Amino acid sequence: MFFVNTYQKKYPLPKQIYKEVRFWLKYYKRYYKNGKVHKNILFYPRFPDRKTVIKKILDDLNYNITTCRKLPYERIVHWQDTTFREYDDAVRELASKEKVINFNCKDISKPTVDRLHEKVFGYSTVVDPQNFEGRCVKKSVLNARHDGVILNCPVNDEPQEGYFYQRLIDNQYDDQVVEDIRVSIIGDSIPFVILKYKPVDKRFGGFRKNQDGVKAPVVKETDDVLSKEEQQKIIELCNEIGLDIGELDALRNREDGKVYVIDINNTPTGPSHLTEDELSFAVSRLSAAFEKEFLS
Repeated sequence: MFFVNTYQKKYPLPKQIYKEVRFWLKYYKRYYKNGKVHKNILFYPRFPDRKTVIKKILDDLNYNITTCRKLPYERIVHWQDTTFREYDDAVRELASKEKVINFNCKDISKPTVDRLHEKVFGYSTVVDPQNFEGRCVKKSVLNARHDGVILNCPVNDEPQEGYFYQRLIDNQYDDQVVEDIRVSIIGDSIPFVILKYKPVDKRFGGFRKNQDGVKAPVVKETDDVLSKEEQQKIIELCNEIGLDIGELDALRNREDGKVYVIDINNTPTGPSHLTEDELSFAVSRLSAAFEKEFLS
Protein backbone atom coordinates (compact mmCIF):
# COMPACT_ATOMS: atom_id res chain seq x y z
CA MET A 1 0.00 0.00 0.00
CA PHE A 2 1.20 3.51 -0.84
CA PHE A 3 1.82 5.94 2.00
CA VAL A 4 3.27 9.42 1.72
CA ASN A 5 4.81 9.18 5.19
CA THR A 6 7.03 6.45 6.58
CA TYR A 7 5.76 4.64 9.67
CA GLN A 8 7.56 2.28 12.00
CA LYS A 9 7.37 -1.35 10.92
CA LYS A 10 6.16 -2.37 14.37
CA TYR A 11 2.82 -0.67 13.67
CA PRO A 12 0.16 -3.01 12.22
CA LEU A 13 -1.28 -2.01 8.85
CA PRO A 14 -4.62 -0.70 10.25
CA LYS A 15 -2.73 1.66 12.56
CA GLN A 16 -0.57 2.89 9.67
CA ILE A 17 -3.70 3.53 7.57
CA TYR A 18 -5.27 5.41 10.49
CA LYS A 19 -2.17 7.58 10.90
CA GLU A 20 -2.00 8.34 7.19
CA VAL A 21 -5.67 9.34 6.97
CA ARG A 22 -5.33 11.45 10.12
CA PHE A 23 -2.27 13.16 8.64
CA TRP A 24 -4.15 14.24 5.50
CA LEU A 25 -7.17 15.47 7.42
CA LYS A 26 -4.90 17.67 9.55
CA TYR A 27 -2.84 18.65 6.52
CA TYR A 28 -5.75 20.19 4.63
CA LYS A 29 -7.35 21.65 7.73
CA ARG A 30 -4.14 23.52 8.50
CA TYR A 31 -3.62 24.42 4.85
CA TYR A 32 -6.88 26.38 4.81
CA LYS A 33 -6.39 27.71 8.33
CA ASN A 34 -3.00 29.09 7.27
CA GLY A 35 -4.53 30.95 4.32
CA LYS A 36 -3.84 28.21 1.76
CA VAL A 37 -0.16 28.10 2.70
CA HIS A 38 1.74 24.85 3.22
CA LYS A 39 3.44 24.86 6.63
CA ASN A 40 5.37 21.63 7.05
CA ILE A 41 8.40 20.50 9.01
CA LEU A 42 10.25 17.45 7.70
CA PHE A 43 11.37 14.88 10.27
CA TYR A 44 13.91 12.24 9.32
CA PRO A 45 14.01 9.30 9.72
CA ARG A 46 11.19 9.06 12.31
CA PHE A 47 8.08 10.89 13.47
CA PRO A 48 8.26 12.40 16.96
CA ASP A 49 5.95 10.86 19.53
CA ARG A 50 2.78 12.81 20.36
CA LYS A 51 4.09 13.44 23.89
CA THR A 52 7.28 15.15 22.73
CA VAL A 53 8.06 18.82 23.25
CA ILE A 54 8.58 19.45 19.53
CA LYS A 55 5.16 18.01 18.68
CA LYS A 56 3.50 20.43 21.11
CA ILE A 57 5.51 23.34 19.68
CA LEU A 58 4.54 22.61 16.07
CA ASP A 59 0.90 22.00 16.96
CA ASP A 60 0.87 25.40 18.66
CA LEU A 61 2.40 27.00 15.54
CA ASN A 62 -0.08 25.16 13.30
CA TYR A 63 2.62 23.23 11.42
CA ASN A 64 2.32 19.75 9.94
CA ILE A 65 4.91 17.07 10.66
CA THR A 66 5.88 14.80 7.78
CA THR A 67 8.57 12.29 6.87
CA CYS A 68 7.97 12.76 3.13
CA ARG A 69 10.76 14.66 1.36
CA LYS A 70 8.50 15.28 -1.66
CA LEU A 71 6.15 17.58 0.24
CA PRO A 72 7.14 21.25 0.60
CA TYR A 73 8.81 21.92 3.94
CA GLU A 74 10.42 24.83 5.77
CA ARG A 75 12.84 23.07 8.09
CA ILE A 76 14.29 19.61 8.68
CA VAL A 77 14.71 17.93 12.07
CA HIS A 78 16.91 14.87 12.47
CA TRP A 79 14.89 12.68 14.84
CA GLN A 80 16.30 9.50 16.35
CA ASP A 81 15.51 8.54 19.92
CA THR A 82 18.89 6.94 20.62
CA THR A 83 21.98 7.77 22.65
CA PHE A 84 24.23 7.26 19.62
CA ARG A 85 22.78 8.35 16.28
CA GLU A 86 23.20 6.62 12.94
CA TYR A 87 23.43 8.49 9.64
CA ASP A 88 22.42 7.19 6.23
CA ASP A 89 23.12 8.70 2.81
CA ALA A 90 19.72 10.42 2.67
CA VAL A 91 20.19 12.52 5.81
CA ARG A 92 23.80 13.31 4.87
CA GLU A 93 22.58 14.56 1.50
CA LEU A 94 19.94 16.73 3.17
CA ALA A 95 22.50 18.18 5.58
CA SER A 96 24.89 18.97 2.71
CA LYS A 97 22.28 21.29 1.17
CA GLU A 98 20.63 22.96 4.16
CA LYS A 99 20.58 23.09 7.95
CA VAL A 100 19.20 19.97 9.61
CA ILE A 101 18.20 20.68 13.20
CA ASN A 102 20.06 18.45 15.71
CA PHE A 103 22.02 16.80 12.88
CA ASN A 104 25.31 17.32 14.73
CA CYS A 105 23.98 15.96 18.03
CA LYS A 106 25.22 12.43 17.41
CA ASP A 107 26.41 11.33 20.86
CA ILE A 108 24.63 12.26 24.11
CA SER A 109 26.17 9.52 26.25
CA LYS A 110 27.12 10.51 29.79
CA PRO A 111 30.90 10.29 29.20
CA THR A 112 30.59 12.67 26.24
CA VAL A 113 28.38 15.08 28.19
CA ASP A 114 30.86 15.11 31.08
CA ARG A 115 33.91 15.52 28.82
CA LEU A 116 32.39 18.52 27.06
CA HIS A 117 31.06 19.87 30.36
CA GLU A 118 34.63 19.92 31.70
CA LYS A 119 35.83 21.65 28.53
CA VAL A 120 33.22 24.41 28.86
CA PHE A 121 32.74 24.79 32.62
CA GLY A 122 36.22 23.80 33.73
CA TYR A 123 35.10 21.10 36.17
CA SER A 124 33.88 17.52 35.93
CA THR A 125 31.84 14.90 37.78
CA VAL A 126 33.73 11.78 36.71
CA VAL A 127 35.64 9.81 39.34
CA ASP A 128 37.74 6.67 39.59
CA PRO A 129 35.70 4.58 42.06
CA GLN A 130 38.79 2.64 43.21
CA ASN A 131 40.66 5.78 44.24
CA PHE A 132 37.96 8.36 44.95
CA GLU A 133 37.03 8.91 48.60
CA GLY A 134 33.37 9.68 49.24
CA ARG A 135 30.06 8.77 47.64
CA CYS A 136 29.71 8.32 43.89
CA VAL A 137 26.94 7.29 41.50
CA LYS A 138 27.24 4.32 39.16
CA LYS A 139 24.93 4.61 36.14
CA SER A 140 24.64 3.39 32.55
CA VAL A 141 26.36 5.48 29.87
CA LEU A 142 23.06 5.29 27.94
CA ASN A 143 20.22 7.75 28.39
CA ALA A 144 16.89 7.19 30.17
CA ARG A 145 17.98 4.10 32.09
CA HIS A 146 17.25 5.57 35.56
CA ASP A 147 19.56 2.94 37.04
CA GLY A 148 21.78 5.06 39.27
CA VAL A 149 23.25 3.35 42.33
CA ILE A 150 25.14 5.16 45.11
CA LEU A 151 28.48 3.61 46.07
CA ASN A 152 30.75 4.36 49.00
CA CYS A 153 34.24 4.81 47.57
CA PRO A 154 36.90 3.60 47.31
CA VAL A 155 35.61 0.23 46.06
CA ASN A 156 37.58 -2.93 45.38
CA ASP A 157 35.81 -3.96 42.19
CA GLU A 158 37.05 -2.88 38.76
CA PRO A 159 34.85 -0.28 36.99
CA GLN A 160 32.15 -2.12 35.06
CA GLU A 161 32.11 -1.75 31.29
CA GLY A 162 29.13 0.21 29.98
CA TYR A 163 28.78 2.17 33.21
CA PHE A 164 29.83 5.65 34.24
CA TYR A 165 30.97 6.79 37.69
CA GLN A 166 30.18 10.32 38.88
CA ARG A 167 30.62 12.08 42.18
CA LEU A 168 27.30 12.37 44.03
CA ILE A 169 26.02 15.93 43.65
CA ASP A 170 24.36 17.28 46.79
CA ASN A 171 21.19 18.78 45.35
CA GLN A 172 18.92 18.25 48.34
CA TYR A 173 16.13 20.79 48.61
CA ASP A 174 15.21 19.72 52.14
CA ASP A 175 15.39 16.56 54.27
CA GLN A 176 12.85 14.78 52.07
CA VAL A 177 13.51 15.72 48.44
CA VAL A 178 16.19 16.64 45.91
CA GLU A 179 15.84 19.41 43.31
CA ASP A 180 16.62 18.91 39.61
CA ILE A 181 16.86 21.78 37.13
CA ARG A 182 15.28 20.98 33.75
CA VAL A 183 16.67 23.42 31.17
CA SER A 184 14.83 23.91 27.86
CA ILE A 185 17.01 24.68 24.84
CA ILE A 186 15.76 26.27 21.61
CA GLY A 187 18.67 27.36 19.43
CA ASP A 188 20.75 29.82 21.44
CA SER A 189 17.98 30.59 23.90
CA ILE A 190 16.76 29.19 27.21
CA PRO A 191 13.04 30.16 27.31
CA PHE A 192 12.57 28.97 30.92
CA VAL A 193 13.62 26.29 33.39
CA ILE A 194 11.56 23.85 35.43
CA LEU A 195 12.47 22.88 38.98
CA LYS A 196 11.55 19.25 39.63
CA TYR A 197 11.49 17.45 42.95
CA LYS A 198 11.99 13.78 43.83
CA PRO A 199 12.20 11.83 47.09
CA VAL A 200 15.81 11.47 48.21
CA ASP A 201 15.59 7.68 48.08
CA LYS A 202 14.15 7.78 44.51
CA ARG A 203 16.40 10.48 43.10
CA PHE A 204 17.46 8.40 40.07
CA GLY A 205 14.01 7.13 39.13
CA GLY A 206 11.73 8.46 36.42
CA PHE A 207 9.57 11.35 37.56
CA ARG A 208 6.01 10.55 38.59
CA LYS A 209 3.38 13.20 39.18
CA ASN A 210 2.49 13.77 42.83
CA GLN A 211 4.71 10.88 43.88
CA ASP A 212 4.60 10.40 47.61
CA GLY A 213 3.17 13.87 48.11
CA VAL A 214 6.36 15.51 46.84
CA LYS A 215 6.41 19.21 45.97
CA ALA A 216 5.06 19.84 42.43
CA PRO A 217 7.34 21.05 39.60
CA VAL A 218 7.65 24.81 39.22
CA VAL A 219 8.22 26.79 36.00
CA LYS A 220 10.74 29.57 36.62
CA GLU A 221 12.22 32.43 34.64
CA THR A 222 15.72 31.47 33.55
CA ASP A 223 17.36 34.46 35.23
CA ASP A 224 15.83 33.46 38.56
CA VAL A 225 17.68 30.14 38.57
CA LEU A 226 20.79 30.51 36.41
CA SER A 227 23.30 33.35 36.27
CA LYS A 228 24.11 34.97 32.93
CA GLU A 229 27.50 33.25 32.94
CA GLU A 230 25.90 29.87 33.62
CA GLN A 231 23.41 30.43 30.80
CA GLN A 232 26.21 31.35 28.42
CA LYS A 233 28.16 28.22 29.32
CA ILE A 234 25.09 26.00 28.95
CA ILE A 235 24.52 27.34 25.42
CA GLU A 236 28.22 26.83 24.69
CA LEU A 237 27.94 23.23 25.90
CA CYS A 238 24.94 22.69 23.62
CA ASN A 239 26.90 24.08 20.68
CA GLU A 240 29.78 21.74 21.48
CA ILE A 241 27.54 18.67 21.52
CA GLY A 242 25.47 19.84 18.53
CA LEU A 243 22.15 20.33 20.33
CA ASP A 244 19.80 22.78 18.58
CA ILE A 245 16.59 21.71 20.34
CA GLY A 246 16.29 19.67 23.51
CA GLU A 247 16.55 19.64 27.27
CA LEU A 248 19.29 19.40 29.85
CA ASP A 249 19.18 18.03 33.37
CA ALA A 250 21.32 20.06 35.70
CA LEU A 251 21.97 19.99 39.44
CA ARG A 252 23.19 22.77 41.71
CA ASN A 253 25.65 21.42 44.25
CA ARG A 254 25.00 22.73 47.76
CA GLU A 255 28.66 22.14 48.66
CA ASP A 256 30.24 24.48 46.09
CA GLY A 257 27.24 26.31 44.58
CA LYS A 258 28.16 25.22 41.07
CA VAL A 259 25.81 23.95 38.37
CA TYR A 260 26.52 20.49 36.92
CA VAL A 261 24.87 19.36 33.67
CA ILE A 262 24.48 15.60 33.99
CA ASP A 263 22.18 14.66 31.08
CA ILE A 264 21.28 15.97 27.63
CA ASN A 265 18.17 14.86 25.74
CA ASN A 266 17.65 15.66 22.04
CA THR A 267 14.17 14.05 21.82
CA PRO A 268 12.51 15.18 25.07
CA THR A 269 8.89 14.58 26.06
CA GLY A 270 6.85 17.05 28.04
CA PRO A 271 6.82 19.62 29.52
CA SER A 272 5.20 17.21 31.95
CA HIS A 273 3.44 17.30 35.32
CA LEU A 274 2.57 21.00 35.08
CA THR A 275 -0.71 22.72 35.78
CA GLU A 276 -2.81 23.65 32.75
CA ASP A 277 -1.77 27.31 33.03
CA GLU A 278 1.90 26.44 33.42
CA LEU A 279 1.80 24.09 30.43
CA SER A 280 0.14 26.75 28.27
CA PHE A 281 2.76 29.28 29.33
CA ALA A 282 5.63 26.86 28.68
CA VAL A 283 4.43 25.83 25.21
CA SER A 284 3.84 29.46 24.18
CA ARG A 285 7.37 30.39 25.28
CA LEU A 286 8.86 27.41 23.43
CA SER A 287 6.84 28.17 20.29
CA ALA A 288 7.90 31.81 20.24
CA ALA A 289 11.54 30.79 20.67
CA PHE A 290 11.32 28.15 17.92
CA GLU A 291 9.71 30.64 15.51
CA LYS A 292 12.38 33.24 16.25
CA GLU A 293 15.35 30.85 16.08
CA PHE A 294 14.34 28.67 13.11
CA LEU A 295 11.44 30.14 11.16
CA SER A 296 12.19 33.86 10.96
